[in-house]
Amino acid sequence: MQQSKIKGRTRSQESSNAIERLYITMRHLFSRGFYKPMGISGDALRESLLLLRPEIYGSIGEEKVELNGLIYVIERLPIGIEECRFINLTADEGYSKSHFKAIVPPKRRRNCYRIDKDQMNIEVTRGRSEIYDILTHLTFLFVESHKIADKVLINEDTNTIREWKKLEDVVINNRKLSKNDQDIMLAHVASILGRTFRETQSVHLELGDKNNPDRFFQIIFWLGNLAIKERVDNLKRAITFSPVLRERIGHHIYGEMWANNIKKVLSDNNLLERPIHIISANMHSVMNSIYAPSVLPNQVDKNNSIALFELLSKDDNEDLRKQVKEFASKNGLYYVKDTSGTNINVQVIDTEKIDFSKTSYQLNNYSENIEKPVIIVMDYAFGEQAYETMDELLKPYTCENEHNYHLKVESVSIMGKAGILEGGKGDIMIPSSHVFEGTADNYPFKNQLKKSMFDGCGVDVYSGAMVTVLGTSLQNKDILKFFHDSTWKVIGLEMEGAHYQKAIQAASKIRGNISGKVKVRYAYYASDNPLETGSTLASGGLGTTGVLPTYVITEKILEQIF
Repeated sequence: MQQSKIKGRTRSQESSNAIERLYITMRHLFSRGFYKPMGISGDALRESLLLLRPEIYGSIGEEKVELNGLIYVIERLPIGIEECRFINLTADEGYSKSHFKAIVPPKRRRNCYRIDKDQMNIEVTRGRSEIYDILTHLTFLFVESHKIADKVLINEDTNTIREWKKLEDVVINNRKLSKNDQDIMLAHVASILGRTFRETQSVHLELGDKNNPDRFFQIIFWLGNLAIKERVDNLKRAITFSPVLRERIGHHIYGEMWANNIKKVLSDNNLLERPIHIISANMHSVMNSIYAPSVLPNQVDKNNSIALFELLSKDDNEDLRKQVKEFASKNGLYYVKDTSGTNINVQVIDTEKIDFSKTSYQLNNYSENIEKPVIIVMDYAFGEQAYETMDELLKPYTCENEHNYHLKVESVSIMGKAGILEGGKGDIMIPSSHVFEGTADNYPFKNQLKKSMFDGCGVDVYSGAMVTVLGTSLQNKDILKFFHDSTWKVIGLEMEGAHYQKAIQAASKIRGNISGKVKVRYAYYASDNPLETGSTLASGGLGTTGVLPTYVITEKILEQIF
């Protein structure tokens, strides 16, 4: 028993060291300005990732090609990246003003530009966390590509197997396949990947779309093709970081522009001196909770308001969502579309213009002579970007008349998605503190949201410490079990909590930018349980499971504000 404990502890320590090495290596490569992922300069990154074997990347350490991890990564990288030998990470350097068409990955809002057939530029405006995210995804992709090369190369790495030649013929000649031909090709690709026909068919469906049903074949071919060229012709893939990106990173350039845009909207609408409540959430839950019952009264069931929100969340109800947005824009909601590059849109809500008799909320503590609150809803930040944006938002605003306005921030509420370590998808976590992974930094706080508030809401709720990780894609079961089973008693993991709290504490307790009595609220709903096999982020999204916890948390936040 004692021996197995020691082994378990050693494995979690190994994993922790691997994460530390990954981050030190990535910072070093960033400072250097370029590297070859499958060359000597990429050795440390590859070895650390293979030692770590994060849950999100599944069977990265095995011979077979990892398919769930492939879907997860491909959805977060630009279309066509598998064809590019040269990947250039840049700041916002004006490509949006060129003839290049922006490519935005479906599951990550970042602008990417295909410069030519060999080069892809990826704009990084969300800080170091975004760089780490991209580099680990690319490392995974390149490791998997060499598994394909291992399977298809024969005769001392110069010739290829028959199945590969068939795949090459289909992709290079852009052949349209009948259902029968498609199945033949799937059988060949299954053999190349070391996976079953059924697994391969499932991923083919997942990655295909109306315009390009056979995209999966193209991804596999180009990944393997570039790996073969690296092996046979020594044509290495390279990742570079532009000088402007290296100069700008860590200087809050985008966060400052973003925060000033918001404060200008407050200033233009005479809202700068009103009580302010900041909510970090999505762009629909606060708006729908306040305005939807007024717009769609016939759809509201007095005993089940969640049914209305589920209706609004369905893809085919764009018309209903449009009605809510139009009504909101005429009744106190100002939409601030991001132009800074942070990719964080914002809504400013002037509650003075809301008819509360038509909502499910009451303004209890506000008499006629007390100023009504202003709510700033900011979309999700990404990792370290949370510190940059919140730090800048909480700073005083200097108007054109040189007058400094300290914002009257009364509360900051953070609602986000997180991995849960006990419970399952759709459950709620109420943190009492944030522990920052890889350091001894910890941020205890008085959370205005309590577990007991959610009794009878129809969701399971857990309370305790949460770990702010350096990247969700870098966690494995050994590390997470250590956090959960040790005296840290961690209930979940996310990427922004410690960064937000660091900014709030600095502004309220040290710099005096906002009141020291500012209230904080944190609540997360579970997107996955990385300790359960088949329940990681790579297993798919929440679907309608996320509607109930999202709106239950939103409701509790708004009830406290009002």
